[in-house]
Amino acid sequence: MRPKKLKIEKRELSKRKGFKFVVWSKEDHKEPIFGVAFNPYNHPNLPPVFATVGSNKVTIYECNENMIVPIQSYSDPCTEEVFYTVCWVYNEAETGEIETCVAVAGMRGLIRIVSLKKTAEPVYLDGLWR
Repeated sequence: MRPKKLKIEKRELSKRKGFKFVVWSKEDHKEPIFGVAFNPYNHPNLPPVFATVGSNKVTIYECNENMIVPIQSYSDPCTEEVFYTVCWVYNEAETGEIETCVAVAGMRGLIRIVSLKKTAEPVYLDGLWR
């Protein structure tokens, strides 16, 4: 049995707010991007920030007027890694300072926690199905 097609009246379509194409970008690894996530912890007065994952890289971008600007990038030391998912997380220190990070995971079964404040080597969690 085929599902019924939805009828959408013209009035309804005209009331919808459409999206406007502004800019596109291609990452240097030239591989598909498998995950994109906006930072839900970003302060409302700051420009939106999002992260992408593809190949063995995670890149953090900032949205400015009519452009997106890469602000940080991390490449996994293993060139065979392929990141598939990204999620924003944060760590609140005893001092009350909040450190924003992204958690990324991929083909090798490792979860990497990449800090936006620290340029040190990311923390990784292991012990998944192998």
